[in-house]
Amino acid sequence: MKLTRLVHGAAVVAAIAALSLTSTLSAGGAEPGGAEPRGDAKSTDAARSALISAMQRDLGMTAEQAERQLTGQTKANTVLADLTTKLGTDFGGAWFDSDRGTLVVAVTSADRVRQVRDAGADATVVGRSKASLDAIKAELDAITRRDKAALAAATTWSVDPKRNQVVMTVHKGRSADVSATLAKHGDAVSVVESDLAPATTADYLDGGDPYNGCSVGFNVIRGGVGHFLTAGHCGTAGTAAYQNGVHIGPFLESWFPGDDDALVRNDNPGFWIQGPWVFAYNGDPNAVYNLNGYLDSPVGTVVCKSGRTTGLTCGWIRGKNETVTYNPGGTVYQLTRHSACVEQGDSGGSNFSSNANGNFAEGMTSGAQLRSDGTRLRCLGAFGQESVSWYQPVAESISYYGVQLMTV
Repeated sequence: MKLTRLVHGAAVVAAIAALSLTSTLSAGGAEPGGAEPRGDAKSTDAARSALISAMQRDLGMTAEQAERQLTGQTKANTVLADLTTKLGTDFGGAWFDSDRGTLVVAVTSADRVRQVRDAGADATVVGRSKASLDAIKAELDAITRRDKAALAAATTWSVDPKRNQVVMTVHKGRSADVSATLAKHGDAVSVVESDLAPATTADYLDGGDPYNGCSVGFNVIRGGVGHFLTAGHCGTAGTAAYQNGVHIGPFLESWFPGDDDALVRNDNPGFWIQGPWVFAYNGDPNAVYNLNGYLDSPVGTVVCKSGRTTGLTCGWIRGKNETVTYNPGGTVYQLTRHSACVEQGDSGGSNFSSNANGNFAEGMTSGAQLRSDGTRLRCLGAFGQESVSWYQPVAESISYYGVQLMTV
């Protein structure tokens, strides 16, 4: 990972509250491939209906619960942005409690409880600040950058605000391999064993498959020219992107491992007409989610993913700033973990959240834990378990590449 990526990532955290709700340059036009213009009332209603249905199917919600979740997420993002700054070093992390429809903010001082409650959130007192846990997580990242073998037994690690710990996942039976490295941190770090390992979700390009075996993330503009963001493992710089045999343009820059994102230029705008759209995959070719901006939402937020293999699926944000080691592939930093079903071919696709203010880009699909059903690799949801998936946060990519998200 380049140092510039780390610097941009830090800047994004400080500026996200201001940037996330700001409209940027929007490109009008038809659906790529020459379909009718998007966003009419009928297709917008169809997309909204598909979103609610996906939340009911994937999260076990009623329609009323899904609507309440979306409404609650609106307030949660606003309150969190305000309190994160005001609480300073007393901030211990936060998550959205879906059962109660409330943002929960952890603080290290009981004197801060009233301030949190007055802002409209619930408060809980914890022993460790988020800054101290972030420092431990950053130290582990630094170790693996210096020596990839040092934490070879580990597959992921991130700060869990609910546990008030850094949680590391290791290959089953190999907890002892990381114990010496973690010993000095005591119970600030907990270890969980798993028999599953993360895998990127690209696929081979067969006849008729769109975009190089991956999925388009978000349409953006740089220098007045259309581009799109996607996963870095989907292609190296200079690789040509195609969909259904029609040329799109080159990968201008691509990062993997370290980060997992890439910028592709649209050199064929007469055919590929871009706009602020995420495809709904509900059978209506005009049903899309129009983007109003981008966010970096807290744990507990519902996010939905659009990708060419599994279509529209929804899940919960379960972890932020997670380090993930793909084998093969390498270690990727600063990913967001969620529970939407993701399978091979979904890589690079759109992950977005919705609330009363609209639809907001969150990130591009990176990978998932997958298990074979005897025919192909499936997300864990296909076996009755909660899916484990990751995306590259779009805020950091927008900052690094110097692009504008296409929004309504």
